[in-house]
Amino acid sequence: MTGKILIAEDDAILRDYIALGLREQGYLTDAVGSAAALREAALATRFDLWILDRRMPDGDGLEALRALRAGGAMTP
Repeated sequence: MTGKILIAEDDAILRDYIALGLREQGYLTDAVGSAAALREAALATRFDLWILDRRMPDGDGLEALRALRAGGAMTP
């Protein structure tokens, strides 16, 4: 069993392409299109890795990461 990855990318085509490539390699993926959805998914489900977009319509992926880290999340 390979790890579960959360993809946060607001460009739907790029998000789907990344998810497809990872699934073809055996990874389980969840994909979201906003910083708010990223925070919600990251808190609701255990992931082995987060792939974060830097510029989403409602915020920066690194800012969301800082908030999650401040809450104790250590997912790479």
